Amino acid sequence: MPHQPRVPAYRRRDLKSGRTVAVVTLTDAQTGHRRDVYLGDYGTTASRRRYSETIEKFERGGRVVDAPRRTARPSAPATKQDAIASLVLDHWQAIKHKYTDPDGKLRNSGDNVRRALRELRRFAGGWPIESFGPLKLEQLRHEFIGRGWTRKTCDDRTAAIVRCFRWGVARERVAADQLTALQALPKLDRGEAGVREGTKVRPAIRSEVEATIPYLPPVVADLVRLQLLTAARGGELFIMRPVDLDMTGPVWHYSPTHHKTERLGKSRMIALGPKAQAIVGARLAGRPIDAFVFDPREQDGKAGARSVQPKYDAASYGRAIARACELAFPLPEELARQRVPAPGRKHERWETAAEWRRRLGRRWPKVERWHRDHRWTPHQLRHLAATETRRAMGLEAAAIQAGHASARMTDAVYAERDVARLNEIALKLG
Repeated sequence: MPHQPRVPAYRRRDLKSGRTVAVVTLTDAQTGHRRDVYLGDYGTTASRRRYSETIEKFERGGRVVDAPRRTARPSAPATKQDAIASLVLDHWQAIKHKYTDPDGKLRNSGDNVRRALRELRRFAGGWPIESFGPLKLEQLRHEFIGRGWTRKTCDDRTAAIVRCFRWGVARERVAADQLTALQALPKLDRGEAGVREGTKVRPAIRSEVEATIPYLPPVVADLVRLQLLTAARGGELFIMRPVDLDMTGPVWHYSPTHHKTERLGKSRMIALGPKAQAIVGARLAGRPIDAFVFDPREQDGKAGARSVQPKYDAASYGRAIARACELAFPLPEELARQRVPAPGRKHERWETAAEWRRRLGRRWPKVERWHRDHRWTPHQLRHLAATETRRAMGLEAAAIQAGHASARMTDAVYAERDVARLNEIALKLG
């Protein structure tokens, strides 16, 4: 009786990020190549459905793995000038100024591009430029998927790599038909087996924000209040200076020296009404016209007074909010971090993150769920402000306040549907 090949198993894998995902390992019947296909969160109906679809496709294709994650390097080594690593370096040096603030800090969008180029250099840095085609780009994208990156992140990183080769075409270092071939690789489809979908960022809950504000340092609390009133981006408020304010009329106008859409040739103006003027005006007295209004060194003796930076950035602003959320919504005692004996010391110490996680074991997801349900981020503040403006004054007003080029962008990204109003209509008409 002929031997029946074993069906690859549906397995669990714990990622470093803390997620528990389902995975199936496919082995090519001809070459022996093995490839992990990630199916989504472990134990879910969607992941089991993707598992069945993957196995069915694998068996129907003769148990052939069509895209192994690793391939042999080209036999002909590239010269230093013709290698992909050289193209990557020259491309980054040519474009990084577009993603750099006047103070020399790299924006998040620029950091994402740099990460994509770093992955390309790691994967194929020593290869000749002409050896990199759509199949190798797809293999690199399979590695992105295997790391648990979301579909949008995988597509964005892939697009950044294609733009690198487009830049090379303009410098006569890449053949035009090679770029055409790379552009032929389609984006990932929603629901594709093994590809994780990102979660949509929801607006912060007004009551939770109000409960957290008393635990924030004074400067951060003012930033939060001002962001709620103006729907401005955090980065636009961090760089506010008296010299950037027009205070001649009943409504003050603030024009940031740089902003997200500046490189697209768009201007940005933020209007400050009476409530916003009260917050900003209280910090203007005696301040030099070129000093930042929201200085982290001015904390009235509270947390943050030891800062040496003259302004906040996204990381420090987010950390301050996260700490305040932990104080405002502490974990239940059985899940909280505990103090443990410290050998050789008089006093106990707090257990490390690894000890904490090991002690809780299977209960650790409850900690993650608690933090997810009782924390909000600066980005959610902007969502909340835009949503409240839309409900009060309409979609066009929300688009203007948020600084979007079109109302469609506001509707797609920030404006949540009014569920309470929807329920009211259903009760009356349905």
